[in-house]
Amino acid sequence: MQRRDIKSNLPAPGRIDESKREPNTQTSAYKVIKLSFETLREITRATYIVEPIHGSSFHGVSIDSRTVSPGELFVAIKGERVDGHEYVQNALEQSAAGALVSEALPEFAQSSSAILLVRDSHHALIELAKHYRNQVPATYLGVTGSSGKTTVKEMIAHLLNSGGARVFQSTGNFNNLYGMPLSILRMPGDTEYGVYELGVSTIGEMSKLAPILSPDIAVITNISATHLKTMGNVECVRNEKLQLFKSLNPDGIAIVNADDSALLNEARRLFPNVLSFSAQDDSKADFVARNVTTDLSTGYCSFEFEGARVNLHVFGEHQVANAICALAVCSAAAAKVYPATLESYQPQTGSLRGEIETRGGISVIADCYNASPDAMISGLRSFFKMKLSDSSGRKIAVVGDMLELGEKSESERLRVGAEVAKLQKTLSDSGEIGTHILITVGLAKQIAEPFSNTNVNVINCNDNIEAGEELARKSSAGDMIYFKGSRGVALEKAIEVFWEKLSERESE
Repeated sequence: MQRRDIKSNLPAPGRIDESKREPNTQTSAYKVIKLSFETLREITRATYIVEPIHGSSFHGVSIDSRTVSPGELFVAIKGERVDGHEYVQNALEQSAAGALVSEALPEFAQSSSAILLVRDSHHALIELAKHYRNQVPATYLGVTGSSGKTTVKEMIAHLLNSGGARVFQSTGNFNNLYGMPLSILRMPGDTEYGVYELGVSTIGEMSKLAPILSPDIAVITNISATHLKTMGNVECVRNEKLQLFKSLNPDGIAIVNADDSALLNEARRLFPNVLSFSAQDDSKADFVARNVTTDLSTGYCSFEFEGARVNLHVFGEHQVANAICALAVCSAAAAKVYPATLESYQPQTGSLRGEIETRGGISVIADCYNASPDAMISGLRSFFKMKLSDSSGRKIAVVGDMLELGEKSESERLRVGAEVAKLQKTLSDSGEIGTHILITVGLAKQIAEPFSNTNVNVINCNDNIEAGEELARKSSAGDMIYFKGSRGVALEKAIEVFWEKLSERESE
């Protein structure tokens, strides 16, 4: 596949002529899987505990009795903490059309709704998803990586929508062995592009997850120190992510970050059809973001792609790599997209992925959806380089811990601290600000240790509440505050406490 052939699918970046855009209409006769119980029995090799009414069917699948909708199939999953078999009756009372179970409890025989018995209900759910995936003639796009998965997935969908395609993307954290099949089963029947995120945290997980999707195009956004507690080292993380390519169709396309030479070389060894992307101006990758510039008042970046500027309105230098990755995937998919529409891309509200909110003259950047060490460095680097719009204001960084790093936790915290403290010193020596205050939460105080020889005021807090209260005491109009931490730290609680205390202060 030649580079010029791939890129010919992309209109030249620039202003969009709205009159030439095709509408994105949904004409599907049904919004999710719709299947007869008899076909379900054949797919899952089930036996009837209670036979359905002849010719009856279900539409949609749920594993949560609290949210099951009328007409859906309830699949009883036995998990580590919750056994779905205890909630079959609840689901049926919510007008579920029937249930798929792996235990033949006596009370099920009294049901007036269809009950089907299988050996393993989770396995049956996966087989049902595979069947439906093969019935919907979409192009399937799979996204994995240590960071940026969700943003790249959303950017891909945003770009595909710009060309008028019928697009479905997996939502929220539906990216694992339970969420993936459920996402597929929620895909409209006339979808043209299915965009799915694949998240793994243990060795061997991807080899189970990827075959459910069996993507036509798969991308690895990047590889870094994540899930080291369960995977051991970065090499194991890389090898695990690369398992995705083994589930590609024979004529499928693998896309990787060219700035990771080990990843690129291994991908080429495993799979013959590999494309690459890069945010480095001098890269020889297939897709390159060139002449990257940053608006230091907002933290937004722009870059040149195929001869025109693409302007982003999302925080952080790392977003350039995410954007060029999304463009590479869309081009490989032979999709008609408008790169300039990335200007209107915004993370979903409440996603905590670089959202900016201003109240009382104080701007808060909530970038605490997750944080690997490299993502922490990138985010803090972008924040430290920003310039205040109010000369009387201060820049305050609030950092939480980076989780699931195992025995590498302390060394990775110190590495992050050393990298960012070095930047602080460089900026200070050149007369720039960097940051005035660094507030840490819990064990993140180790990140602050290398700052002992800088001009930064370090404040270590025990928890989010203390951090929010301390921040409210220290902040004033004109300040800019940046929050970064792993999802499990729930740093958004510190933001909530901060806004609450700030509101109380203003009302006094």
